[in-house]
Amino acid sequence: KIKTWANDMVNMALFARTLAVGPTPPHAKALDRGIDSLTIQVSFDGTFRRDPSVELMQNVMEYLVRALGNLHERLHHSFTLYLLLTTPKKFVSHMEYFLPNILLLLPLAVRAFGLLLPAMGRSNGSDGNTVGNVFDLATLRGALLVSLITVVVMALVTPYSDNVQIMTFSLLVLYMTVAVFWMKQVVYSKPDSKTHDVTTSISTHQFVSCVLAAHILAPIAFAHTSLAYLPSLLWVPLLAFPNYANIRKNCGAGLKTILLRLSLAALLLGTSPLVLVSCLFSVHTPFVRFAYVPLHLYFFLLYLMSCWL
Repeated sequence: KIKTWANDMVNMALFARTLAVGPTPPHAKALDRGIDSLTIQVSFDGTFRRDPSVELMQNVMEYLVRALGNLHERLHHSFTLYLLLTTPKKFVSHMEYFLPNILLLLPLAVRAFGLLLPAMGRSNGSDGNTVGNVFDLATLRGALLVSLITVVVMALVTPYSDNVQIMTFSLLVLYMTVAVFWMKQVVYSKPDSKTHDVTTSISTHQFVSCVLAAHILAPIAFAHTSLAYLPSLLWVPLLAFPNYANIRKNCGAGLKTILLRLSLAALLLGTSPLVLVSCLFSVHTPFVRFAYVPLHLYFFLLYLMSCWL
């Protein structure tokens, strides 16, 4: 059984590698343009090299695939990934890799409730402003405005999503604008609560970041499981695992702090949308603009608040 399991895992890894790096079949270029297509290739051996019965079967298969493809498109258009194992008759079904994807998102909920419940316990709510006692309202308003600004900017540059130069300039302007806005309206704003401090702002922003990540990645996991795996593996550890408020408290001038800042800076630069598009995507797809950029921007603000401001 162990040998069978090992062979299945190796074959699944090879199949996943083929999906990621190739070799690609002739219909791959059509799939990149949203055209449903399939390659049927027949090799002829023997004296006559070509068998009319095989050619007829190939034509029948082509018509059958076209008919079933059109029917499937009308009934239900699905985005699923089938991982083949030892033979084409064995594959990992949708639910088998959908549930682990949902489990990957659980740390976001754990961190969000871990920030929310202790804050609610410290809040006496005597003034009737429960939200103001639990969260820093300036940070909460700022985070919501940053989300709105990001969505509006990404929607405006949608016609230029295939122009790398315009998108690069737009992203740089967006990040600079958000950083200036955040420092003026959140970090250096007049405290709106007697319990306001920097760590409260960081905890509030990390809470909003975890909630936003869950709301972005969970629907993608339901609709396009194969697309949600890698973003979940990237953003869940970055947003949920560290306690950025504690990082802020422990920030000093020692070597440990310098190494921490450099490590987070390397992660910030290595996960930027510019690196993502240059390495994996040919253009700034809707996923990059409306899912990846907001999460990276929130991570950028967490980095600024916990390490520098």
